[in-house]
Amino acid sequence: MSVSKFALPAAGLARAGRARSGQSGFTLVELSVVVLIAGLLLMAVMKGQTMLENARAQKLLNDVKQVEMLLGQFENAKGRLPGDCDRNGVIDYSLADLGGTAGADYGLTDNADRAAQYDYTGNDLSASGALDGALRFCPDTGVASADTKTTNANLWINDLRAAGTISRATTNRLFAKHVAEDFVFVGSATVNGEIFNAITVANVPTWMAKKVAVNLNGSESLSSRGQLRLLKAGAADISSTDAFDPAWPANNDTVVNLIYFFRNVPDTDA
Repeated sequence: MSVSKFALPAAGLARAGRARSGQSGFTLVELSVVVLIAGLLLMAVMKGQTMLENARAQKLLNDVKQVEMLLGQFENAKGRLPGDCDRNGVIDYSLADLGGTAGADYGLTDNADRAAQYDYTGNDLSASGALDGALRFCPDTGVASADTKTTNANLWINDLRAAGTISRATTNRLFAKHVAEDFVFVGSATVNGEIFNAITVANVPTWMAKKVAVNLNGSESLSSRGQLRLLKAGAADISSTDAFDPAWPANNDTVVNLIYFFRNVPDTDA
């Protein structure tokens, strides 16, 4: 049998070659376009993520500054800070109580325990409410019962409600919640023997805390100085400057606790 009878004509070979070349992959130009589009999409996603993080950090900053503004607004109207029942310039609620029982870590790691500090029902703003129960507020005359005014986290918010500084429509627990789904507390802390009014912010990611620190302190580099400070995990309480951590966690997603001194600021050795 002759092989030549099965051979393709030269024209047929040429067409087959062109057909095979037409089934090849992307050209370099096409690959370059695909890579460029993928790069642009990645940049857009990263930029969007950065914008979202900046927006959340700005919201946390606004939460803290709004609380500070409301405290000042109440003080201008009443001549005392909300929660300062004895009018001595010190908010009665002790922030040290957030650390739990004596000797417990000031870790603020239990969201449920912190939520339980705030009332979740309506608010009794009658005269009797100023004297008894979790919904107490400081009466215009006299002093609220001394046995619970230092342990009642609701006191400052109820004072704001009773004065008409804030609406009575939102419960205390929702009012005190910040953008990172935890809570702010307003009270006082004794540091190295001196008493300071402060706002604590529980469980925010490190990247968010750093951005807020830049806005309030002018820098994130020294987290144990300035008005906003990083509370050291594992500190038994905040009675000394040892409770302020000079270094941010290496992992920016690690949650941390902050304290903001909105009037006088403690000295620091760090």
